[in-house]
Amino acid sequence: MKLAGLLMTVSLVAAAAQDKPLPPHESLLAADYAGGQKPSVTEKAKIEIVDVTGQSFAKAVKTTNLQPMKAFYELQLAVVCQQPVAKSDILHVRFYARGVAPEDETGEARGHIYFQKHSPNWHKMLTSDFRAGTNWKRYDYPFVARRDHAAGETALCFGLGYGKQEMEIGGVQFLRMPKGTKLRNLPRTPVTYPGSAANAAWRRGAAERIEQHRKGDLKVTVVDANGKPVPDAQV
Repeated sequence: MKLAGLLMTVSLVAAAAQDKPLPPHESLLAADYAGGQKPSVTEKAKIEIVDVTGQSFAKAVKTTNLQPMKAFYELQLAVVCQQPVAKSDILHVRFYARGVAPEDETGEARGHIYFQKHSPNWHKMLTSDFRAGTNWKRYDYPFVARRDHAAGETALCFGLGYGKQEMEIGGVQFLRMPKGTKLRNLPRTPVTYPGSAANAAWRRGAAERIEQHRKGDLKVTVVDANGKPVPDAQV
């Protein structure tokens, strides 16, 4: 019961953090992210611009992996940041995604979001995995810039080089927050893993195996200082 209460508390805290409003901010993207991508088809993947309904954005980038890839950066969507970035800037990435991966037991598509110097040594200031199911979901990643970069030196990237899957990404925002903004006051997508949901299918089988293999009857005998049984002892 205590554990269930703890899990509920953590879940509510994560939901509250995700719903925090953004303070006044400056956009670091010159145009719509989807509009900055070029449709293409290779032996590895297909990139398309698709229409979206029922969301706050009208277009999304759709990628279709035609074969498995060994590294996320083998399929990369990137937009160069045309604004300078200063050390200690409070930056925030927000986007929406949905996807499907028929070869993954979770059915979710995988992605990797990163903000980096757009030339060797490819220094990264943000890097995080994410997963997307069949419904649109919002993702928020606040972070602090660790170095100064001139306009055109950095890029906001999505790495999608995984197994066979489809991913749609839209509503991308890359924002600079006012000086003094605290990271803890910005919405952040909590870290999860496949099957982390309370109703995940694996949990029922696990509970049955716990009952069968990890539980047993326990007999307690209470005795006094002389080793004689204590009748009606309260334990």
